[in-house]
Amino acid sequence: MVRQVRLVAVLSIVQGGLECLAGVLYVAMGPLMRTFLDAALEQQAREGGMRPQLPPAFATWMAVVYALLGLAALAVGALRIVAGIRGLKYRGRILGIVSFAVGVASFFTCYCAPTSLALMVYGLIVYLNADVGRAFEMAKGGASADQIRAAFPCGEAGVSPAQDERQR
Repeated sequence: MVRQVRLVAVLSIVQGGLECLAGVLYVAMGPLMRTFLDAALEQQAREGGMRPQLPPAFATWMAVVYALLGLAALAVGALRIVAGIRGLKYRGRILGIVSFAVGVASFFTCYCAPTSLALMVYGLIVYLNADVGRAFEMAKGGASADQIRAAFPCGEAGVSPAQDERQR
């Protein structure tokens, strides 16, 4: 499991980048939605069509909702990127676990929900493993990422395939 920390960290960085992209798009979409909605209503009124029965501040509320969704996605994405970068060096285990849990907030954008859920499950399985906990403790003691990976060669409990074959 220790070797999978690197994969989870890279996936966190990629997921965070996608969430930041979605966040920027949502923040930009807020004012655009208001502009488009106002223009459509004005055009419909000029053409003599029936004006839809919308609340007076509907366009403003839509802009605010989109902006809040975008800011939430940006915050979650930034947290994931930071946690992923720290995870590459076996630092910030708690930050990584928090980023998986907080990633649920990106569900509201619908854009990142499936991959966010998959990363949360996979990341928690990896980060809550006992060997992974020891690896992060080694990093606190000053061990480098290469030294940590060498201390946990492969497989579960640090047993390499060659050692596993000799034990059989």
